[in-house]
Amino acid sequence: MFAAEGINLVDPVSGDIYMFSIMQDQRGAAEQGASGWAHTVGLTRRIWLNDDGTDLFATGNVTIDSLYVASMGSIFG
Repeated sequence: MFAAEGINLVDPVSGDIYMFSIMQDQRGAAEQGASGWAHTVGLTRRIWLNDDGTDLFATGNVTIDSLYVASMGSIFG
């Protein structure tokens, strides 16, 4: 289970910090209401600073990568 820290998610075991994005579309409120959704949430990314704190790095969530490989293996394997 992740703990919310501001807008980030923190893994309580590893201390890794994750973030996600929300992409707002350009439709009006009436179109959004009629469709039942207003925006899209992106997949989580792990973020960290280098040792001296001057550069920010990000990578995809390896758990999601392994789930994809496992699901593709079950389809093709």
